[in-house]
Amino acid sequence: MQAIFQSLESIHNNIIQWYIYHGRKLPWREAKHYATYAQWQQSLQSSMHLLKCDDINTTQQDSTIPNICIYHYNTSKSVFNHSRAYRVWISEVMLQQTQVMRVLESYYFQFLAKFPTLYALGTANMADILKAWQGLGYYNRVRNIHKSALYCMEHYNAKLPQDIYALRNLYGIGNYTAGAIACFGFGQSVGFVDANIRRLLLRFFGIESMNEQALIKLATQFLNPQESFLHNQALIDLGATICTHELAKCDICVLMPYCKGKSQYKRYGIKQKKPSEQLTLILCVFTISMQNTTGILCTKYTGKRYQNLFSLLEWRDSIYALHTTYTHVYHIGNFKHTFTRYRLSVSLYHIVLEEFKELDSMRYIYAPLGDMPLQKEQIEIHGYTTLYAMAHSNLTHKALKLYESNNIFTRNTP
Repeated sequence: MQAIFQSLESIHNNIIQWYIYHGRKLPWREAKHYATYAQWQQSLQSSMHLLKCDDINTTQQDSTIPNICIYHYNTSKSVFNHSRAYRVWISEVMLQQTQVMRVLESYYFQFLAKFPTLYALGTANMADILKAWQGLGYYNRVRNIHKSALYCMEHYNAKLPQDIYALRNLYGIGNYTAGAIACFGFGQSVGFVDANIRRLLLRFFGIESMNEQALIKLATQFLNPQESFLHNQALIDLGATICTHELAKCDICVLMPYCKGKSQYKRYGIKQKKPSEQLTLILCVFTISMQNTTGILCTKYTGKRYQNLFSLLEWRDSIYALHTTYTHVYHIGNFKHTFTRYRLSVSLYHIVLEEFKELDSMRYIYAPLGDMPLQKEQIEIHGYTTLYAMAHSNLTHKALKLYESNNIFTRNTP
């Protein structure tokens, strides 16, 4: 380890050089905010055309950074501010448990268009926030964002605090997210550890295991204090694209000459995944005739995980019992669904009710994966368009799309 720290200046230069030419280009790393994905892509294409990255000889240790790179990676203090910190915060929370491209294409720009400032988010209706988050899952993330926004409105004049310890005290913000906001949003020189940096550091220093606080201390010791922004982004990208969980591409890694774990990288930084739990689910689209439309029966979750999200109903008995309990039962189709540690095999059924009292017996009707049978007063009836427009679970979203694809909105009678 001592030899590594003696060569730290050279290692830092190599890391920055690699990142300038090979780091991922992502909008939340930009000083400028673009309103849409298309606008950002257009700007990126213009920049890359000038840079001509494909023509660069990556084996050259050329310390001259092209002007376009200096513009693209402007790390002067003037570009770090509260607006940038807010965008970094939103992106970092979205990226927890979610793939980069999914966030990039479908959520980041759209969410910021609806809630461009912390004040706009704090004053928004929770139902609108949940709807904007719909599809990202792990809804406690966005509830914590909203709670933190309210707290910042009360205590920090509707801005994120710049102090890293104050950031850590906000809802849903841990050591990594606080460090990322402080560094990428406010331009502070801080070390921190996410899953990618953790794996990279353990392999680089040849350490089989280390607790979080010790790793943060090591990351701080390894930090490039003059270029903290570029250094930390580079470590994240090296871990995400080169020193990956399954395969370390040591032959093209800029850290290879100094890496202690390159010959046995699988010894270091590998966390064992917990096995998934396989479940089968009978999900039901109960419909009933209403004035000039078809009503769909649903319920609003009250539990912590999906609080205030609407859902279709689960039948917690056999398919045979479903057919014998209701007269008009139709199998729509099957689909797979994954969330947290569960892998669901879902069978979707359409049950046409002639009148609401057919639901008098509720002993087998649950909110999906709920703990207790639903009570009749927990059931709501909404038209398809209304239900689709309200914030609902990803499971319900998939089911509604399958229901829609079968063109059965008007099937009120057998």
